[in-house]
Amino acid sequence: MRQPAHMPTEVPEVDIAFSGYPPEAGPAVERQAQLLRALGHPVRLQLVRALAEAPLSVSALSQRLDLPQSRVSQQLSLLRHQNLVSAIRRQGFAIYHLAEPHLRALVACLDECCPPTATAAGSAR
Repeated sequence: MRQPAHMPTEVPEVDIAFSGYPPEAGPAVERQAQLLRALGHPVRLQLVRALAEAPLSVSALSQRLDLPQSRVSQQLSLLRHQNLVSAIRRQGFAIYHLAEPHLRALVACLDECCPPTATAAGSAR
């Protein structure tokens, strides 16, 4: 399909890394960007939202989000890799909880910015 004349065919790369930030802010800004990327997937955000309410097993999260356990486990693994969630073993089951307690406040902030709707709850499948 041909691009309209006013549309560029390529998006130029722009280096915006840490512009406007003092050099010592660089690592903090990078960590914040990593956090936002980790939460940028709808399933991972739903998992964090659920774990903000209570620690849960993969099975319970799977039922709550109406997703296959394999998908829940895969997304939890990514959150675990970012040190956002962790698990403890109870009676042979891994019970996940937020490793970063400030995520509760972030979820509340997101709800203020973009209030959840009843129809959006299951749209991340």
